[in-house]
Amino acid sequence: MDDRLLSIGFEPVGDWELVGDRIKARFERDAGQQNVLYAFVRSAEVMYVGQSERTLRERMGNYASPSANGNSTNQKIKRNILELLRSGESVEIFALPDNGLMHYGQFHLNLAAGLEKSIIRKLSPPWNWKSKNGEKFLVTERDDVIEKVQDPEAREEQGAALPAPAMNAQEETQQGKQNDVHNDTEEERSYSGDVDDETPPEPAESLQPADPPETIGSFEFKLEPSYWREGFFNGRNAGSPLLGEHGAKIEIFYGDEKTPFLGSINRRNTGPGQTPRISSGAALKPRFQRLPEGHTMVVDVYSPLSIRIRPKTE
Repeated sequence: MDDRLLSIGFEPVGDWELVGDRIKARFERDAGQQNVLYAFVRSAEVMYVGQSERTLRERMGNYASPSANGNSTNQKIKRNILELLRSGESVEIFALPDNGLMHYGQFHLNLAAGLEKSIIRKLSPPWNWKSKNGEKFLVTERDDVIEKVQDPEAREEQGAALPAPAMNAQEETQQGKQNDVHNDTEEERSYSGDVDDETPPEPAESLQPADPPETIGSFEFKLEPSYWREGFFNGRNAGSPLLGEHGAKIEIFYGDEKTPFLGSINRRNTGPGQTPRISSGAALKPRFQRLPEGHTMVVDVYSPLSIRIRPKTE
C-alpha cells in the first residue's frame, strides 16, 4: 500500500473474494461509513481510487452487482477485480472515512471530495483511466477529467502515465488552471464515457441496493448497573472468540441506526480468559439509559471489529 495514503489515515477495511463467478466485498470495519474515500489495492499497488457519499457497503455492492445498462465504471471495475481474483491475486479495500471534524467557519469541509482529485492526479491509478476517441483520460468516480494523455497506445503498453513534456513557468501555470477548473477544459467537453460504453453515470437513486450484512455470530448480555451507568459491557466467554484483540478500535451500530460510532476493546484485567470489554461511554451511556437496568441486549457480530447492539424484544 502506498505510504502516502497510509500517512493521511487510509486503513485496510476488507477485501474482495471470489464466490463462484461473482465477487463479494468482505468487511472488517467501516462498512457503514458514509462520505468515504476508498482504494482498491493489489500487491501494495493502488489500482483505483473512488469517493462515495453512500455507505461503503452500498457502494461496493454496485461493483459486485452492476446493472446491465448502468454505469460502465461499475462494470469495468468488476471485470478487473474478477480477472485478478481468478488469477489467484488478492484485492484489498482501504478506506478513509470523513470524521466530520473539518470546518471552515461554520461550514463542514468534505474531506473525501476535497482529496479525491488530488490523490488520483498524484498516484495515477491504472483503473482510473478511460478511453475515448483514441485518447485516454484520468477521471474521478464521477468522470471529472483530471488529465488527458495524447498517446494512449504507449500508455497501455507501459501501464503507467506518460511523462509530460517539459513546460516553462507560464505553461505550468496555465496547465494548473486547466487541471483545477474542469468545467472549462476541452478534455471534459470532449469526454463522454468509456470507449466501449458511452452510457452516462447512473444517478445515485438508481444504484443497486447492497446485500444486508452477514453476521459471524451473536451473543447476549444484560444491562448490569455498571454497564447502564458507565456505557460499556463485557463480551464474556460467548463474545470472546468473535471479537478483536486488545486495544483495537471497533465500530458499533446501535438499534436501527445506519451510522456507527467507535469504541475500543479491552482484554486486560477483565477476568478469567481475558474476555473482551467493549467501551464507548459517551455514545453507549445515553443509549443504554433509555432502557431499564437488567434489560437483555443482543450483539450481532459482523466482523471482529464491527458489531450491532440492539435491545432484545420479547
